[in-house]
Amino acid sequence: MTTLFALPPFVWLLLSGLGLFFTPTRPLRLALLIAAPLMTLWQLGTLDAESTPLILRFIRYDLLPFTLHPYSLIFATAFALATLAGGLFAHHARVSRHELALGHLSAAAGLAILFAGDYITLFIAWESLAVASLFLIWLGRRPDSGGAGLRYALVHLLGGMLLLGGITLLATTTDTTLLSAYHLRGDKFLWLGTAYSHDIEATSLAIWLILAGVAINAGVPPFSSWIADAYPESSPSGMVFLTTFTTKAAIFVLLTLFNNTELFIWIGLLMMAHGVIYAMLENDMRRLLCYVTLSQLGMLLVGIGLDSTLAGNAVATHAFNHILYSCLLTMVAGAVMLEHEGRSTFTALSETSPRPSHLRFFAVIGVLSMAGVPLTGGYVGKSMLGSAAGDVSNAAVWYGITLLTAATVIAGAWRFLWFGFFTSAEGEKRQNARIPVTLAVTLLGTALLTLIPGLLPAQYLAPLLPDQHHTFLGLYSAASQVVLLLFASTAFFFFLPLLQPKDCITLDIDWTYRRLLVKTVFSLEKLLGLGYIAVTYANRRLMQFITACIVRLTGPGGLFAETRTLANSTLIVAVLLAGYLLLYHHRD
Repeated sequence: MTTLFALPPFVWLLLSGLGLFFTPTRPLRLALLIAAPLMTLWQLGTLDAESTPLILRFIRYDLLPFTLHPYSLIFATAFALATLAGGLFAHHARVSRHELALGHLSAAAGLAILFAGDYITLFIAWESLAVASLFLIWLGRRPDSGGAGLRYALVHLLGGMLLLGGITLLATTTDTTLLSAYHLRGDKFLWLGTAYSHDIEATSLAIWLILAGVAINAGVPPFSSWIADAYPESSPSGMVFLTTFTTKAAIFVLLTLFNNTELFIWIGLLMMAHGVIYAMLENDMRRLLCYVTLSQLGMLLVGIGLDSTLAGNAVATHAFNHILYSCLLTMVAGAVMLEHEGRSTFTALSETSPRPSHLRFFAVIGVLSMAGVPLTGGYVGKSMLGSAAGDVSNAAVWYGITLLTAATVIAGAWRFLWFGFFTSAEGEKRQNARIPVTLAVTLLGTALLTLIPGLLPAQYLAPLLPDQHHTFLGLYSAASQVVLLLFASTAFFFFLPLLQPKDCITLDIDWTYRRLLVKTVFSLEKLLGLGYIAVTYANRRLMQFITACIVRLTGPGGLFAETRTLANSTLIVAVLLAGYLLLYHHRD
C-alpha cells in the first residue's frame, strides 16, 4: 500500500472543507462537493485490516489517528454517502460557502472519530465535530437558532468536560491512551488493561466519566431533548449534516468500547418509548424526524447491550440504513420547506397547496424503509436486531422492541407521510414545477441506496456475516414483519382523530431547565429580595427605636440631662459598674 492510501480517510473531506471557505464560484464548489466524498469512498474501498496505521508521538503517549476498528468501514461508508447527498442538496438550496465548508468539516471530524485509535485523537475530533455542528445551527438563521445553538453548546460542553476528565484520569493512572489497551469486564463494569491495571478504582471512575460524556452525544435521557431542540433550528440542508454525524459517531464509540453492556438494553427501551410518545404529539415535521431518530438510537442501544455477535453486526447494519433513510427524509422535509417559504408544521402545510408529486414519491420510499418494509434497507437491520433479541432468551426485550417498533411506525412513519404529504387545502391545485436536476439526482440516488440492502441482502451482508446463514431474512421473518406493519397501519387509521396535529409547542425534558429551573431561580430571587427588604426595614426600625431611646435619655428633659445630687450620681455609677462586672468578668 502506498503512502497515499495510508493517510487517514478524513483528509479528503478536511481539505475540501477548508477549500470551500475560499472557493468563489458555484461550479468549483460543486466539483469539491462531489469529488471529496467520492475520493473518500475510493480510499475506503482500498483499506484492509493490514493497512499500515499512522503512528505519532505526543509527550509520552502514542497517537493513532488512523486505525481500523471492526465497524469503522461500514459507518465511514454511510458518512461519506450522506456527505455526498447533503452537499448536493445544500448546493441545490444555494446556501453560503461557509455552511458547505462546515458540513464537510463536520464530516471529516466524524470520520476521524471512526478511525481514532487513541483517546487524545478521539477527543480532538469529538470537540471539532461539536464546534462545526454549533456553527451549522447558528447559520440556520431561524428565530431561535441563537438560543438553540447556545443550549446545544452548553450540553455538549458538559459532555466534553466529562469525556476530557475521564481521558485525563485514565491517562494518568494507566500511562496509556490507546483504545486497544483496555477491555470491558462486564461483571463489575471496569476496564482493566492486561498491563496497565495500576489503580482499579481510578480506572473504573475514568471509564464511567467517558461513558457519561459519550452518552450525552448519543441522546441518552435526561440529555435527549437537545436533538429536537437544536437540529430543526438549522437550515434545511444543515440538518442533513447534523442528523448524520454526532449521534451516529457516539453510537459507534459505544459499540466499539462498551459492547455487551446490559445497562444499555433498558436505557434503549426507555429512549424508544420517549421518542414514540413525543413523535405522537409533535406538529413540526422536522422535529418529528428528530424524535424518530431518538427512537432509532434507542433501538441501536438495545443492540449494543445484547451479548451477541449478531447484535453488534445488527447495530452496524441498522445504523448504516438509518443514516441513509434519515438523510433522505430530512432532505425531503427540507425541500418542502424550500417549496413553502420555510413552513414545516403540519397545521401550516395543511392550508397550502399539495406537495409536489416527486417529493411525495421519495417520502414514501423513505417512510417504507423507516417502517422496515421487506425489500428495504430498514427491514434488514430491524430483522437482525429482532433475531439477536430473540437469541438472548429475554422475552421482555423482544416484546419491548417489537411493540415499540410498531409504535414508531404509527407515531413517526405514518404521521410524517400522512399529515405531511396527503393532507392539503381543498380547491387549490398547483401544477408541479419541474424538479431541478441536482435535487432529482440527489433524492433518487439516496432512495436507491435505501433500497439496495433490502433488494440484495446476501451481497450487502457478506462483509459483515461471511460465514452465517441469513435465517433472519427468511419467509417467516418477512411475513411476521408484514403482519406487524399491517397491525400498525390499522391502528394508525383507527386512532387517526387522536393523532391529528395541533398548533402548539411541545416541551420535552428540557422543560425542567428551560422553564422549571428558570422559574425556580426567579422565585428564589424574589424571596431573597423580599427577605432582604424585610431585614432592611426591621434594621431601620430598630435603629430608629434605639436613636429615640438615646434621645429620650440624653436629650433636653431626658433622664441623663437632669441635674443630680452627688449621692444619686454615685449610685448610678455604682449600678453601671456592677452591671459591667457581671457581664464581662469571667473567672479562670
